[in-house]
Amino acid sequence: MFKGYVKPTLILTVITVTVAVLLAFTHSLTSGKLNQNNTDEKYLEANLGIYNSVLPSAEDFILISREDIGTNEGVFMVAEGRTGDVKCGYVITANGKGYSSVPIQMVVGISLDGLIQGVEVLSLSETPGIGDGIKDRTFLDKFIDSDFNYFKDGNVQDKVDAVTGATYSSKGVFKAIESALEKYEEMR
Repeated sequence: MFKGYVKPTLILTVITVTVAVLLAFTHSLTSGKLNQNNTDEKYLEANLGIYNSVLPSAEDFILISREDIGTNEGVFMVAEGRTGDVKCGYVITANGKGYSSVPIQMVVGISLDGLIQGVEVLSLSETPGIGDGIKDRTFLDKFIDSDFNYFKDGNVQDKVDAVTGATYSSKGVFKAIESALEKYEEMR
């Protein structure tokens, strides 16, 4: 009585399992990239105001690279600033170690001629009232219009006074900006 139903049931089961395996495989190949693209777009949107403040000549930003560097020093993200179809500079996000075990994350806007157009602190966990003084405009504005040559000898702390009581935090800022400029020089 059930003899006529066994063969079609087995065939449909094999087809269903095959399709499920193929879908799972396709999902595993594409989901990481789709999630990364979605995350990158949200990151760019969330930080658009900061990017515009450090590279005011840009109207739009295109992500070039993004790395998960965790709590290490170095470059985290690079975006190209554009006005229409014309490239006008880069926005580079970099980490520098301050006093806290959590790195200081800086955003640096660099024009095509290699000059810093703006600097902002994106995140920090430095001592409130002391280390967080690195967010002060009078400190950050000292870096505007400086370039790679200003940093390359490693003695920028001799050229820019550290924030009083926040020497390690200031050095974290120096290192993050230096990393951003080194990345710019590599891409040049």
